[in-house]
Amino acid sequence: METMFSKQLTDTDLKKRLSIPTQCLNHFRFDKGHSTSVQVEDENGKAWQFKCRVRREGYQKPVFCEGWLKFVRYTNLRPGDRVEFYKDTEAEGLYRIQVQRRVKLLGKEFWANLRPDEQRINFEERTEAAAKEEK
Repeated sequence: METMFSKQLTDTDLKKRLSIPTQCLNHFRFDKGHSTSVQVEDENGKAWQFKCRVRREGYQKPVFCEGWLKFVRYTNLRPGDRVEFYKDTEAEGLYRIQVQRRVKLLGKEFWANLRPDEQRINFEERTEAAAKEEK
């Protein structure tokens, strides 16, 4: 596993797109275009597909756009959380993502891994669905 980058997330990262370091571009294949699909696996082995885009002219400014916001919502990311992005050196074209949140315990702060839980229940959606069924 090769670490590509680590980033503490901002509001823009969570509401629009994730800006990634330009030096990461050499890890992705852009076939004559300005975007490419990136296959990513989270800590539970769930597969995600992010679209990586760059500007057509000038500074390339790579970002993850399509697919990224779905991941943000699913993992309930917040400003200040951190993502670590890795290239799988054993599986060609596969990347891994790890999510961390700063936790304070017994007066000490540290980063704890967040594992997206597929069994999690969204009570707001359940409540809305139940209300519709009652009508």
